[in-house]
Amino acid sequence: MSERQPTSDVPATEQQPVNAERLLTTFLQHRDVLCPRCGYNLRNLTVPICPECHESISLRVDVQPRPIHWLLIALVPHMFCTGMAILFLYFVVREGFPRMRATEALTTYAMLLSAVVGVTIGVFHRRFLRLKPDLQILFLVLTLIAHVILLLIVVNQV
Repeated sequence: MSERQPTSDVPATEQQPVNAERLLTTFLQHRDVLCPRCGYNLRNLTVPICPECHESISLRVDVQPRPIHWLLIALVPHMFCTGMAILFLYFVVREGFPRMRATEALTTYAMLLSAVVGVTIGVFHRRFLRLKPDLQILFLVLTLIAHVILLLIVVNQV
């Protein structure tokens, strides 16, 4: 049996230096990657500098923690409605469906819809966290507006 001879003069235990610039340009050759500073598309970059803002570009593996504060703020009104919906459904099972005026029924259905949305956000929270912060804030503002309107309707009924 013949032994395999190493194809390189460098021992297997030593690492050859990596040309970071070449690795970066190879990585960006067929990918749409945006400059972290200005958002310029870096596809086919030939030097590790953004042609738009002149920011130095480097290739690194970085895990950014996803802020969850918008998720938590968005879930609070929905979880309140979920608790109220559970309480409502308990009384429906126990005593039957109550007779309601149209505005009361509309409020009840809006509360149940909010509960469903809240549970859906809770189940698919990873998708919510992948949204851009602007979309998260937009969703939060729309959620809060809807719940303020719902609260005003409830207060006017009392």
